[in-house]
Formats: sequence, C-alpha cells, structure tokens
Amino acid sequence: MDQAKAELLAWYDRWHPQEEPPQVKTIHLVLVGFEGFNLDNFYTGITTIPDSVDPWWAKFGLRIGNWECQKAHLPGEAKDYNYWSMTWALINDGIIKMDGESAWYILTAQKTPWPLGGTIGGDWFKQTEGLVPGYQGHMRIPGISWADFGCVYGLRYDKPLPDAVYPKDRNNVLGWMMHEICHSVGLLPCRCGHASNCIMDQGCYNFPDGAVIGCDDPYIVGPTPGDEIAELAKYGFLEEV
Repeated sequence: MDQAKAELLAWYDRWHPQEEPPQVKTIHLVLVGFEGFNLDNFYTGITTIPDSVDPWWAKFGLRIGNWECQKAHLPGEAKDYNYWSMTWALINDGIIKMDGESAWYILTAQKTPWPLGGTIGGDWFKQTEGLVPGYQGHMRIPGISWADFGCVYGLRYDKPLPDAVYPKDRNNVLGWMMHEICHSVGLLPCRCGHASNCIMDQGCYNFPDGAVIGCDDPYIVGPTPGDEIAELAKYGFLEEV
C-alpha cells in the first residue's frame, strides 16, 4: 500500500508540478565597507531605518512590503572606488542581483573620493526583468540608489559629519532616502506638477513633516501628475494599507 501510494504521488507530481512560490519584492539596504573595516558601529543606523520610516509611509496609505539589511565588504581601499566601480564590484561578486524583484540601496561606511547620491534605473546594470510598459526599456523598476559616508554618519550619530553642512541629522538622511526609493520603485520624478500632497515633495529636508525639494528639470521620467501613490503601489514593492 505504501509503495502504491508513493508511486501515485510521484505520478501526480510529475504531471502536476508544484508552482514555484512568487519571489517577494524586497528593498535591500547594503552597508558597504572596504578591506579590513569593521561595519558594526554603523550597522545599527541602517537596521533601524525600516521601523523609523514606517509611520511616514503610513501617512500616504502605504507600507514597504519587505526590507532586508546586509553588510558587504569589497577588496582594496575606499579611495579606489567611485559609485560605478563600487556597484559593478557588488554585482560581479553576487552581492547585488539585478533580478527585477530586488531594489538596492548602497550606503558607504567609509569616505570615497566622490560623494554618492541619487538613483539610476536597473537597466543601466543589465537588469533583465522589471520592464515598465510605455518606457521603451528605459529606467526599469527597480533601480539602484546610493548614499555616501556623510549620510551613513548622520544615520548613526544624528548630526552632520564634522565640517559638513549636509546632511543635517538622521531625519534629513531618511527623507533623502525615501525620496530616492520613490524614484527606484515607482519611476516618480522629483516634483514638477504633482498633487498638493505629493510624496516626493514631503520626503526630504524636514522629514517626516515635509518640505518641497526643488527640481526644475528632473532626469527621471514619471507618471501622470497626481497619481504618485497609485504608481508606488503598482509594482509590488509597496502595499496600500
């Protein structure tokens, strides 16, 4: 009986294969250091980000479905890298995977020669999924975002890096980051012609209370003005609540 049951189950599985569970779309926060650098001191500033920003997203009726925080080390010294070489090194090492299901935020725990900031579409890094209809393959969702050592310092110590003007404090960095996440997972442009309560206008300098960030000529193309919330919920990285 047991053998007959096993054969029946094997036959069923062969002709009715189990579907693979859908991959959960995830925003990854990657704290990057270079050879021999201990990341532990700055890591708490990263792992506390999801809980810190949840109330702000909730004001817009949204929540980020899944976050992951991780550490990564690259060989050599910080001075040897810029954001292109650093990002390609992370991809080539298999730390970052451009699979269309994962958005990446790279935060550097050491000072590099050039400040890092902003977001770029995943197609720049050979992303093969996540194509947005109507954009002819340009600026795919999700993208990759970066934040420099000044931002990481502000997240950890809630004050600017010595002799620096920006970022001012932890909230300032969180606002910049959430603004960039909106670029990465929703293709939203900065602020031209948006709704009065646009999430892009309320995610930067006075986070979490809001202030307009100026951007007269945004590089990233976006949806119809006023539809920002619907756009963000459209691609699976955020959920409406």
